[in-house]
Amino acid sequence: MKNSFNKSFLILFGIIFCFSCTTKTYDIELDEYTPHLAVECFFTAGEPFSVVVTSTHSNTDSVIPLDTIKDAEVRVYEDGGFMNNLEWAETNTYRPNIFFTEGVGIFTNPNAIPEVGKRYRIEVSAPGYDPVYAESTIPEKSDLSYLGHDHITEEENDFTYQYLRVFLRMQNPDTLSHFFFFITMRSYYWNNSIYHHRYPMINDPILGITTGQNDGNGYVLFSNEFIEEDYYDFHVKFYQSDTTKLENNPRVFFHLATLSEEAYHYCETLELYQELDPRFSEPVWIYSNVEGGAGVFAGINISTDSLIFTATSNTY
Repeated sequence: MKNSFNKSFLILFGIIFCFSCTTKTYDIELDEYTPHLAVECFFTAGEPFSVVVTSTHSNTDSVIPLDTIKDAEVRVYEDGGFMNNLEWAETNTYRPNIFFTEGVGIFTNPNAIPEVGKRYRIEVSAPGYDPVYAESTIPEKSDLSYLGHDHITEEENDFTYQYLRVFLRMQNPDTLSHFFFFITMRSYYWNNSIYHHRYPMINDPILGITTGQNDGNGYVLFSNEFIEEDYYDFHVKFYQSDTTKLENNPRVFFHLATLSEEAYHYCETLELYQELDPRFSEPVWIYSNVEGGAGVFAGINISTDSLIFTATSNTY
């Protein structure tokens, strides 16, 4: 009898508690968001500057446009002296590397071509925005070269896999440097040349480990801190099935980008951000060297070698 009374009391107490609870609504007043200029430019020796100028947006915006700010004024300085103005141009040019934004207008000038070792400064202003600026240099290039390839067979979990293994060599500079290794492949569809990224398998003490699956960035970020020789040899692998339709994949490109300090910090934090699981990790701020705004202005130097596929004989 006592237990029955206690249960009835608890049920009655729960009902009274639920109905006695009140819900309050609080209005939060947020400060009006002030957008800033956003600048994106990875520049390299021998090629004109290609600068994308957009603006930042509040994280409460439902739609974030990516249109270039066409009426911006973009000025470039070299070693402290004025170099040239960049003019807006509409372009859909696609370059075979991740350092270029596809399908948007850019600011460029065929006469504004940077050189290795010089210090470059960009200043950007536009109506309705505070002006911004950033600085960077182009590092010396570390050459990458193709050494050869072979076909191997490996067994894993009672399955047999065939691979194309490609051997590469990179030049090791005298100073501590950071690199960005990535692979692209040129394909032909309906007589159009299309570049797209490939995801090789890498298991290397310096470059690290990649699975070869399209589940990451498609690039490898590393340094030469533990490389002692003048050159460093490594290899990458492709599943044999990835290279069977050679009529669509006539050439694969291997790229080694030597990074400026600004490019390295941007790529490092971008990689951390892309690997972030917001449920268990603290937020990651992507690096920016654009004072007064957002984005990155950074020098890089890319060395490229390639492996040619012969479609008629299915050899490479």
